[in-house]
Amino acid sequence: MRTIDLSVYLVLDPELCEAIGMAETAARAVTGGVTAVQLRDKTCGQAQFVAAGRALKAALAGTGVPLIVNDNVAAAVEIGAEGLHLGQGDMPAHEARMRIGPDMILGISVETPEHAAAIDPRLVDYVGAGPVFATETKPGHAAPTGFEGLAAIIAGRGHRRALRQPRRRHRRGLGRGRSGRRA
Repeated sequence: MRTIDLSVYLVLDPELCEAIGMAETAARAVTGGVTAVQLRDKTCGQAQFVAAGRALKAALAGTGVPLIVNDNVAAAVEIGAEGLHLGQGDMPAHEARMRIGPDMILGISVETPEHAAAIDPRLVDYVGAGPVFATETKPGHAAPTGFEGLAAIIAGRGHRRALRQPRRRHRRGLGRGRSGRRA
């Protein structure tokens, strides 16, 4: 499995990026310090999704910032994305890991302490907890947990390592992540 810098994680929405496009939005965001980019589009077909993913992959080339694909295993593999993010209603983590292999990043969303407790840190590289607040960008989302709910998710997790960034495997030198900052 791989590591990922989750410091500033951008989730792209084609509607909100309409003025300049998702690829340009991602490129500008990386210049501003974004460390991971997720492609999320529930409105388009597979071919359009893959095309958007390839454009994002090209925009991110050479930056060290990974492209994470939301909920679409086939597209993640076809695009050559660095990662896949799944929600609770998507396929199980073990099945996703079998399809994407050991080198692609795998993230999972959790909404309850029970979801968090079910995460296998041998399969999952990172966990997104929430929603903490209500959002208009994701219709039909679960009820917001607030900070108290987030604390309960974290407190209820037996293997807390899965709720924070996994141990880093350094390529650029001992004790430093992709950005060169101390891990």
